[in-house]
Amino acid sequence: MKQHAVLLVDDNKRFVASVIRTLGRIVDLDDWVTPIDDRKPLSRCGSPVEQTDPLFRQGADGIRRSFDGLLQFYWFDPTAKRSPDALERFRAAARFLCHWADDGLAVSAIIDVRHHPRSDLADCTRFCSAFIEEGGDRKRLYVLSSYPSRGVPFYDSAQRREVPVWAKTPERLKRIRANIEVELYAGSSEPGPTPASDIEHFLITGAGFEIGPPRSFFGLPPTIDLMRRVGDAVGFEGFGDGFPVPKSIGVSEKRETIEQAATNLDLDRYWDAVLDNVQDYHKRSVDRAQDEERRLREAFRVVLSEYDVGYLEQTTAAAQLQWRLWLSTNYTRFTDRAIAQAPSSAWLTASNAAAAATLGAPLREATSIPRVLFKLHGDIGQLDTMAIAGADKGQGQRYNHLVKPDLGGVYGAAQIAVGKVLRHCPVVCCHVVGHAMRDAPLLEVLGAIDQAMVAKRTRLIVVDRNPTRPVDEIQEALELVSTSAPVGQHISGDVEIWTLGGEDAAKRYMCAAAAVGLPTDDTWNRFVKQTDLKPRGVFTRAGGRR
Repeated sequence: MKQHAVLLVDDNKRFVASVIRTLGRIVDLDDWVTPIDDRKPLSRCGSPVEQTDPLFRQGADGIRRSFDGLLQFYWFDPTAKRSPDALERFRAAARFLCHWADDGLAVSAIIDVRHHPRSDLADCTRFCSAFIEEGGDRKRLYVLSSYPSRGVPFYDSAQRREVPVWAKTPERLKRIRANIEVELYAGSSEPGPTPASDIEHFLITGAGFEIGPPRSFFGLPPTIDLMRRVGDAVGFEGFGDGFPVPKSIGVSEKRETIEQAATNLDLDRYWDAVLDNVQDYHKRSVDRAQDEERRLREAFRVVLSEYDVGYLEQTTAAAQLQWRLWLSTNYTRFTDRAIAQAPSSAWLTASNAAAAATLGAPLREATSIPRVLFKLHGDIGQLDTMAIAGADKGQGQRYNHLVKPDLGGVYGAAQIAVGKVLRHCPVVCCHVVGHAMRDAPLLEVLGAIDQAMVAKRTRLIVVDRNPTRPVDEIQEALELVSTSAPVGQHISGDVEIWTLGGEDAAKRYMCAAAAVGLPTDDTWNRFVKQTDLKPRGVFTRAGGRR
């Protein structure tokens, strides 16, 4: 099992303490971290696990580690005891830690930048560059900021890619912890789940999976129809072919943002802007702002619940199949009802932070992974778990919203479960059905497990009315580029993509899959023929890990 060194760069001790508490689950923070003193010389020998170099100040019992002894923390304060060669001292420390990565010590850096248009980014961006140059693309770099949406992403010139700047939020730290845990446990030789076949199948479903056919009594209408009903309920104005917009908007800049998101049918950004406007419009009365926010959220929940009745043929068919894990961004209970009536139903459901936390510890220690339905956006019966805005999911700037679903733990638990399953199966087949893949945290889950998938044979099946958009999103998230290898002559480590589109694609696909069963390598060609899948091509990872 690997050990993992975490190099923290921040001048705020309180935030560093939050990082240590979240990542290491350490409660007593007295002498909890090993600061790096940039005035001391750097030793050239000894592993960070055992070394006694004065560069790393140690407590009485040595380097501080997480509760399981696998995480080690080092803190570099870029503003303390500043000297002309401070950057070089940091570079030497990064080089010293990264040098030992080849001996089983993984290294991550969490670097804070102000990332505000009026701030000087020179020092922090140089630290980012120094870590990348010393660590290479095999090490993880997380850039955090209190102002993530007001600047531009940090550019990694060595890899010719942008490194995203994330918000400094508890949800983001939980996601980082999950990323690290995937690496800690993914390469472990400890007993793990034994695959039932040579292929493990994951299912990812979204709103398109539950849209009912025309003139059907069951299933959801398209999102635009739902939002127009919400607008009627709360008194919003119609806005062309887009979502309805509030009648009262604080300033013209906010109106432009709301109208643009409404026109583009960008639901996350739309709710971000609408709820932010509520806070601004009622800034003199916190009570009014909270009442209005809850009214809007409840209107959306009530309109959605009117359609959450009965059984859908595609969910019933899906529940009969032997998925290892099911990840859904739907709030409704179509999946729950289908699973409940399925034969040999042995599923767990995680739809809130408490359920994910209860599930998290067993997942880390389990020798067999239970079948779990992860409802990544919460449950329709619990308003406070329903993530409707981008900020609810930990994306971008965190607004002062009344409802904080805190679903980072659900995404993190899903990521750990997928990572553990991937260790012991030679082929991964991920079925993305009725999901546009515009959910940034979900794409990050796929990106975070990319390391475990590099040496795997991976198949992605994308089923949607228009599968082009989700395929493009997945390709960008996993940094996939087309290769010349024909489908069927799969090279280990590459990714095959197959698609199915058209009206009622989700229903047609699931019913066909239920009829023939999920494929093994021996039955793959028959499965493709029966489900009418079309080959999109074979892809390789352009830059290795993200």
